[in-house]
Amino acid sequence: MDVKTLHSGELTLRHLRLYIKMFYKMKIESFTSDDNLQDFQAEISGPVKIYKIVLSDFKESESDKASKLAWDICNWLNSSYETIREFCASKLLDLKNEIWLNGEEEPLNKNSFAETIELESIAAYSDGSFTLYFDDKDNFWGHAIVVDVDKDYVLVDAQIAG
Repeated sequence: MDVKTLHSGELTLRHLRLYIKMFYKMKIESFTSDDNLQDFQAEISGPVKIYKIVLSDFKESESDKASKLAWDICNWLNSSYETIREFCASKLLDLKNEIWLNGEEEPLNKNSFAETIELESIAAYSDGSFTLYFDDKDNFWGHAIVVDVDKDYVLVDAQIAG
């Protein structure tokens, strides 16, 4: 984004999101345990909202391991959020445009699809893998977009659910 764009008043929503992202990093706000479920929960604050992360299958004695995983996921999201959304678009755009268009809705392109979806929550597991849940913003009539990520932070798959 250039200074001319900022001063000309031609700031689009996309520019605004990029501008916010340049100065805001996600961070963990809280970290708690649920002894009954053998899991931990954290809240990650983003530029617009707070995301919930549930860390499952950890023993009570593994709170440091769970906390580290939450921090690592948070840091990874800071550097990879746009890449994740583009991954979703590459996996799901054809499905959206071939089957899920509403009435006279125009087909979406990769960028417009990626810009519409928004992270909702995260489920992480003791083996280091995790699942990201995105709000589809009605691209798939209210279904969730689910992204599986392996322990090495490789994006495995994106699909719709619910």
